[in-house]
Amino acid sequence: MASKNKVGTKHPTSPFRQRAEDLWLEKNAESIIANEQSIPVTPDLVHELQVHQIELEMQNDELHQAQFDLEESRARFEDLYDSAPVGYFTVSKEGLILQANLTLSALLGLARGELVKQPLTRFIHREDKDIFHLLRKRLSSSNPSIESTANKQTCELRMLRADGTTFWGQLTSVFTKSVNKDSEVLNVVLLDVTESRRVNDALKISENRFRDIAHISADWIWEVDSNAIYTYASQSVYTLLGYRPDEILGKTPFDFMPPDEVIRVGEEFSRIVATKSSFKDLENIVIGKDGTSHITLTNGTPILDGHGELLGYRGVDRDITRYREMEAEVRDLAFFDTLTKLPNRRLLSDRLTQSIAASKRSERYCALMFLDLDNFKQLNDSYGHEVGDLLLIEVSKRLQSIVREIDTVARYGGDEFVIILNTLNINRTESKDYARVIAEKIIATLSQPYLLYETVGEDESLFQHYCTASIGIVLYYADFSSQDTILKQADLAMYEAKAAGRNTIHFSDHDQVRI
Repeated sequence: MASKNKVGTKHPTSPFRQRAEDLWLEKNAESIIANEQSIPVTPDLVHELQVHQIELEMQNDELHQAQFDLEESRARFEDLYDSAPVGYFTVSKEGLILQANLTLSALLGLARGELVKQPLTRFIHREDKDIFHLLRKRLSSSNPSIESTANKQTCELRMLRADGTTFWGQLTSVFTKSVNKDSEVLNVVLLDVTESRRVNDALKISENRFRDIAHISADWIWEVDSNAIYTYASQSVYTLLGYRPDEILGKTPFDFMPPDEVIRVGEEFSRIVATKSSFKDLENIVIGKDGTSHITLTNGTPILDGHGELLGYRGVDRDITRYREMEAEVRDLAFFDTLTKLPNRRLLSDRLTQSIAASKRSERYCALMFLDLDNFKQLNDSYGHEVGDLLLIEVSKRLQSIVREIDTVARYGGDEFVIILNTLNINRTESKDYARVIAEKIIATLSQPYLLYETVGEDESLFQHYCTASIGIVLYYADFSSQDTILKQADLAMYEAKAAGRNTIHFSDHDQVRI
């Protein structure tokens, strides 16, 4: 049993030693048993030599595998180094290229072997060499013993190919110790950024163009996100609403609208957003910083991401307040008397057409009064047309105060007025009685004194004036007569009133009787 003690003798162990012991036991297990039975115990020296031999063989195998792995890793690195999409190269402290990958060779248009020992500045545009020298100076001031991205320096400059053509390159460089640690080298990455610079330059031109247009445009250019919150507002918003662009950002269009407009425009905008569609000529009212209302015309187009999801809208607001005011002025000129603001003959014709149609639907009588002021010419001749105009304005106000909202008071011309009394009664007599009451009220109201101003030089004098009117009335029903006939009958009745002594009423003898 002494052999067991010798075989199991403890020695300084290592991973190889322990594994060698195990292999030796496997190989010599039968010999050990036989020796224990019939042969003297194996000497320690033989055992030690055998185990050591196994250990050396294992170490040799490990070294071979490590060498293989290293070669394989080196080959993989060289493949990656050469096939990288950027140029890798090393530059000596003197500025000479020490090694380069195939991508750099392709970028500079020169075989890799011909690049080695060439000064890097040969491939830098002469106007940009100072940029590279500044980069090296910054690198020199860093600590090369600290291998950190903090020491990395980047610049963009124009590079020269072997054929003399140029391209924009981005150099990213860092100083490190050489392989043998006896000197410093510059490790450089070169990326061709010609296309990206072209795109960026085009983008800058486009942005500048947009900014210039936005700045000089009278329209307000804006962008909102998917929640309708402003993310951009051009300077023109100040001219339109009195707000600076920064006062608009973070708010929504509805923050600048009256409550009723928020509901109306909000519903319309919700329908637009639901379909991610563009919109045009959306008219809305916005409130300026000073509280003034503005009518704006809004056009917008959706901003979508690559998947078609809505990111927001961009568009233009145009202030059309003055345009709408001018439209109203043109409409007033076309349909209203400029002096009294009453409907003129054109609008009177439309109102009379509507009155006849309403009479036909309701089967009720209507009445038309033709009114002419008495002795109006004498006032004009004595005091001038300006005073006469003051009287006409006051007469129009008194007439409007007497009739209903459904009725019409129009200036027919000069000192003549026409009043339409709509949908009176299905009974002719009652309709006539109502028309008479209104006419008598008009006679009484217009007979009240007027306070008028006369201008003499720079002085104004107030004087009292009395005026009466003669009124002719015709009843009409449905569409039994034309407009011209109705007006003619009322006009004739008015002249009958004047012939009867003025300041009186006369009904037409030809008014229509309901059948």
